[in-house]
Amino acid sequence: MKSFISLGLIASVFAYNALAEKCPFKSLGYKCCKDSNTEVVRTNKYGNWGIEKGKYCGIIDDSCWAYDYGHFCCSSENTKVRKTDKYGKWGKENGRWCGI
Repeated sequence: MKSFISLGLIASVFAYNALAEKCPFKSLGYKCCKDSNTEVVRTNKYGNWGIEKGKYCGIIDDSCWAYDYGHFCCSSENTKVRKTDKYGKWGKENGRWCGI
């Protein structure tokens, strides 16, 4: 039983570390919320924000494919395509790459 708990804990740590690597909010100086069901307390051009341990954190939007590559999705589907690669179409908003 003890080994199952340890394996579960290790898996959770790896999953969180993988999320941290892909977290686009890090480029803004914030962490991603550990729980995707965190209550939204603020919304701005970068997305939804919650609070964990008294600090703002970015809430990952599962519908944004660009989060998997450490970027935000563009706020408009009409954003000019500046690059296309095997992952999809990319544009720029506010000087940052974003997925279209």
